[in-house]
Amino acid sequence: MTAEMLDKFGIRVQDNFCSQHQSDMAVEEVEDLISKYGYAPKLAHQRVRQSTKIDHLITNKNHNQVRVTGRQEDDHPSAPWGFGQTFDISKVPVTIRDLAENIADSPLYEVGKL
Repeated sequence: MTAEMLDKFGIRVQDNFCSQHQSDMAVEEVEDLISKYGYAPKLAHQRVRQSTKIDHLITNKNHNQVRVTGRQEDDHPSAPWGFGQTFDISKVPVTIRDLAENIADSPLYEVGKL
């Protein structure tokens, strides 16, 4: 996929933003979060392409999107970091938290408060 195509989708790739070790650790943390708190939304229009690395973590095979949120939604488990006024960055896994803070601190990205 070219940079122009990625840009059309609002995807920005920043070379060497993190180390390979950080990347590997983030993937492990995400897989753990998905196994504990992930669920497939019921909305068909939210279908996206998914990595086959997480196929074994998806219980509803009719969907290929997995959501993990700190907000309580229906009967799905919510992640411990909360959301909105109750969001607590210290409850986000370490590597993901570090990457989020690096993005927030970087002049390359315009994001709000974590």
